[in-house]
Amino acid sequence: MIMKTKYILLIGLFAATMVACSRDEKSLFEDSAAVRAQKAIDNACDVLTSQEAGWEMAYFPNLENTSKGYNMVLKFKKDGSVSVTAKNSATTMNKLMTDSVSTWQVKSDYGPILTFDTYNKVLHAWADPGSDGAGKLGDYEFLILKATPEVVLLKGKKHSAYSVLRPMKNPDVVAYFTACENMSKKLFGNNNIVTLHQGNEKMYLYKGAEGQFMSAVY
Repeated sequence: MIMKTKYILLIGLFAATMVACSRDEKSLFEDSAAVRAQKAIDNACDVLTSQEAGWEMAYFPNLENTSKGYNMVLKFKKDGSVSVTAKNSATTMNKLMTDSVSTWQVKSDYGPILTFDTYNKVLHAWADPGSDGAGKLGDYEFLILKATPEVVLLKGKKHSAYSVLRPMKNPDVVAYFTACENMSKKLFGNNNIVTLHQGNEKMYLYKGAEGQFMSAVY
């Protein structure tokens, strides 16, 4: 009889613990998972379409050691269309190229995902397989890690590289890419040495012509 009583007490305690855990779990969020997911999607869409001048994108195709970063300008429209402009040696042969007829959307897949769901000749060039079957290993679908009017932080869904969107200060894309080229020459030109100030520390950066710096103690 004593043993049965112990078992009954243990079962009662276990059930009470489960109820307590369940109540605590429900109290963590006011909305259901579906509602939270839709709010994240709506917020991302509102942010992306809020900039009439567009967004400057610091795009990193992948995490390979030889991977560089590239500049693009994106303009998201509420009708689902998107304009992407770029000028670089890797995909546009140093010519200013714009594709404004493709589409975009934000969907839910373990978080809000920005996807360019029809072919964009500027953006998808990074993900094309190429003659070797691999191509440039870029992404055209991105997990949205942060979406505010000041910055949108993206992570490539397939290759996991981070990219950043910031509002364009000047809607003139020609002037923007000219400024990018001028700054690139200052930073990455052959034999250029740059001093990096990081808090109270300093270091030299050099050999940036390949898109990645070597560093040395200041």
